[in-house]
Amino acid sequence: MNVLNFSFLKLAQSLLAGVLISFAFAPFSIWWALPIGIALWIRNIQRSDDFRTVILGSLVTSACFFLIVLHWTSTYVGWFPWVLLSLFEALFLAPVGVGIRIFRNSRWLPLLIGGMFVLDEAIRSRFPWGGFGWARVAFVEPSYFTKIATLGGAPLLTFSLAVLAALLAQLVSKPRSPVLILSGIGLMISPLAIPTNHSSEVANVAAVQGNVPRLGLDFNAQREAVLQNHLNATKTFIEKISGGAVKRPSLVIWPENASDVDPLHDQNAAQLITQITDAIGVPILVGGVTESPNVQNISVLWVPQIGPTSIYIKQHLAPFGEFLPMRKIAEALVPAAKKIVDMKPGQRTVTHRIGAIRLGDIICFEIIEDGLVRKAIVGGQANLVAVQTNSATFGRSPESDQQLAVSRERAIEHGRSIVSVSTSGKSALILPDGSIRQKSEFFSQAILQADLPLSNRLTISDRLGGWPEIFIVIFTVLAFLRRLLIARGVER
Repeated sequence: MNVLNFSFLKLAQSLLAGVLISFAFAPFSIWWALPIGIALWIRNIQRSDDFRTVILGSLVTSACFFLIVLHWTSTYVGWFPWVLLSLFEALFLAPVGVGIRIFRNSRWLPLLIGGMFVLDEAIRSRFPWGGFGWARVAFVEPSYFTKIATLGGAPLLTFSLAVLAALLAQLVSKPRSPVLILSGIGLMISPLAIPTNHSSEVANVAAVQGNVPRLGLDFNAQREAVLQNHLNATKTFIEKISGGAVKRPSLVIWPENASDVDPLHDQNAAQLITQITDAIGVPILVGGVTESPNVQNISVLWVPQIGPTSIYIKQHLAPFGEFLPMRKIAEALVPAAKKIVDMKPGQRTVTHRIGAIRLGDIICFEIIEDGLVRKAIVGGQANLVAVQTNSATFGRSPESDQQLAVSRERAIEHGRSIVSVSTSGKSALILPDGSIRQKSEFFSQAILQADLPLSNRLTISDRLGGWPEIFIVIFTVLAFLRRLLIARGVER
C-alpha cells in the first residue's frame, strides 16, 4: 500500500512539473513558472532511487508539457495528430530526466542540466524532416531575462533558464552554500546589465491584416475572398491617407497567404495587386502561393509602376503542413492529410530593399529556426524583419500568441524591429527591446502603423553565430562520454 501511495505521489508531482512548465507559454504566459516547473522535475528525480521511476516520471512530465502547449494543433484535425505529435516530442525531452539522474551528485549539475536542454532542442529542431523546434525553453513569454539571447542566441537563453531552474532546485535542498546562493542571485540580475540595441533611424511601416471569411482548414478554398479582403483593407487605408488621417508609410506588408491566387501567373490577381500598389504609391510585400513551375510559398515585393520585383521562397517547410512525409500512412490515419499539397522549398535568403529599409523576410514557422533568422540579418544585412504568417487554420487557439512570443525573442536576440502580420490575427509591430508597439485581435480587419527603428548594428549573438550552441553541445556530450568511461572503468 505504501508503494502504491508513493507511486501515486510521484505521478502527481511529475504531472505538476509538466503543468508548471507549460504555464510559461501562452495562453498562461507566466515565464517564471518554467524554472519552478523544471526545478520540481529535478527534485523529483533527485529523490528517486528507482531508475524506472525516473524514466516514467520524466515521460509523464514531458508528455504533460507538450500535450498542453501543443493543444492548438488539434483545432481542426482532431485529437489524434495532437497526441501523436506531443508524445513524439516528449520522447526527445524525457531523456533529459535520465541525464539528471546520472549526474545528480555532480558539482557541475546546474551547467549539465542547461547543456542537456540545449542538446535536446538542437536535436528536435533538426530531426526528423527538418525538425520542429516549437516550445523551446527560450521561447517562453519574454521578460527582462530574455536579454541573455543578445549574447548567445536562443541556445544560451535556454541554457541560462535551465541553469536557473537547477540552482533553484539546489537552493530548496540542504545544505545551501553561499556560492550557490550568490550564483543564483548573480544569474537573476545579470540580464539587467545587458544594453538594448538602439537606433536613431526609423521608417514608417504598415501591416495589413485582411482577415478570412471563415475559420478552418478550408480557408484555401476561399482564396479570392481572402485576396479581396486584403485589397479592401488597403483601399480603406488609402482613403485615410488621402484624407490626412494617417501619413503615407514607406512600406506596406501583407501576410502569408494574402494572395493564394497565384499573384505571378493569374492575370486578374496580378492586375488587382498592381492597381492597389500604384494607388497607395509605396511597395507592398505580398504573401502568396505560386503554382508554376512548382507549388511554392512565396513573398513578393510589389513596387508601384513596376510590379513584382524581389521574390523570397520559403526555405523551411512545415512537415505535415506544407509537405507530407510518409504520405500513405498519414492519409490513412488522418483523412484531412489528403488536403496537404507538397510544396518545394526555396534555396536562398532574400533581402527586399525599399529606400533605407533592408527587409529580411521570414515566413511563418521559419521564425523558430535560428540559422534562417540569423542568415537574414547577418548575411542579408537586414535592418528590419517581416514575419508573414497565417494562423487561420488554428482558430482562436494560443498558437498565434506563442508565435508572437518567438518573434519578440528574435527581436531582442538580434536587436531588430519585427513586423509580424497574420491573415486573421494576432498581428503586431515589435520593437528591438521585444515590446509590442501595436497589436491586432483575432478575426478582424486591422491596419497597424508605426515608426520602427532600423538597426544596422549586429548583436554579440549575431557575431558569434551558432558557436554558443556548438560549444554547449560539445561540453554536454563530452560529460556523458567521460561518465561512460568512468562507469566502464569501475565495472572492470
